[in-house]
Amino acid sequence: MREWFETLNQDFRYQPTAIAAPGPNLYIAEEIHDHHFKIAGGEPGAKASWQVTGVRHDAWAKENPLQVEEEKPRAEQTQ
Repeated sequence: MREWFETLNQDFRYQPTAIAAPGPNLYIAEEIHDHHFKIAGGEPGAKASWQVTGVRHDAWAKENPLQVEEEKPRAEQTQ
């Protein structure tokens, strides 16, 4: 995991996914700390992929918050 990821983000969300076979009880055993996290569960020797996302909290993101929903201009609205 890149060093900047922890610095720029907070409120991490983890998505582990078993590869090629079901992964019963696949879970995050340790959350992100020092650029690492641990996945556990599943069958011994099984493969997993993962995706981690976070909410940005750096200066730029704070100054430019995302707008979840914007009003369409009246000309683009359906009547």
